[in-house]
Amino acid sequence: MIADAEAAENCGEWHDFLVNDLVLCAADSFQVAVGTEYIASFVPAGRKYKADEHGQTTWSSVTRLKLTEIRRR
Repeated sequence: MIADAEAAENCGEWHDFLVNDLVLCAADSFQVAVGTEYIASFVPAGRKYKADEHGQTTWSSVTRLKLTEIRRR
């Protein structure tokens, strides 16, 4: 999963690749299934990403992420 994230140009591209492992995608965070037992939560990092008029993150503009949590399902 980490190698796939590093290979993607941006977070939107990684989301497209994740398909079934993308558990939740909110306005400013998202969660990814890690195996069958864990969920990892990420938020955009840095200031060089865009948000739309509703405050939703434009994930294709995000190039850096911060892992905020890994928890059991």
